[in-house]
Amino acid sequence: MGACHGLDVPLTFATLDCPLGRMLTGGAPKGEGLSRQFRTAWTGFAATGDPGWPAYDSLTVTTHLFDVEPSDVSDPEAASRALWGSAASRSSTRAPPRRSVGWPARPAPRERSWASRR
Repeated sequence: MGACHGLDVPLTFATLDCPLGRMLTGGAPKGEGLSRQFRTAWTGFAATGDPGWPAYDSLTVTTHLFDVEPSDVSDPEAASRALWGSAASRSSTRAPPRRSVGWPARPAPRERSWASRR
């Protein structure tokens, strides 16, 4: 099972058998165990403030990975963060893009008084 936006919802609420749950998980056989991990983390966090893994530390960038065997790993996305960090620093030194010739500028919004809003 990969990761995608919204995957946490059926895992958190144990609704893997609903249409959204089936669509997002593809009926993965290990889904129930993963769902149990999510619910345990959320209820632990809600009850005590502790989801069951170490607090974030910017030096080690320890990250909890939900999987068949969950683990806490140090900076699993270091290469990706470095790539995005270098792209961001390159883009911040560039001049803003110019408008195409002939493209109309967006007109400024009209100011409206309270009276004209009724």
